[in-house]
Amino acid sequence: MADVINIPRGFTEAEAAEILTKNGWSITPETLRKHRRNGKISFRKIGGLVRYTAADLERFVNQGTVECRDSDKTDSKSVTTGSQSRKTAQAGTQHGSMQNLDMCAAKALMSQI
Repeated sequence: MADVINIPRGFTEAEAAEILTKNGWSITPETLRKHRRNGKISFRKIGGLVRYTAADLERFVNQGTVECRDSDKTDSKSVTTGSQSRKTAQAGTQHGSMQNLDMCAAKALMSQI
């Protein structure tokens, strides 16, 4: 009698895209396929069938994580824009001259309120 092994469930591209979409990541099977072909998501291929495990999907989502810098630390980057090369526009300058805030800077500013 063969030993029982724990094999993770494999999801098709359609199932994987549906799981990601239900969890807030709007993605189509075609986009998932593009990411697979570009090497941005891990997958399994057995007998010509492409399958994704829950760990593959979790790793794919987490690889896009961008950590915000601690606003208490000082470095050469501007706290407002995160840019080393561009000067930060000052409040009160002409309309449209202010750079859009990035998400990390927005989070840092919100924590000060």
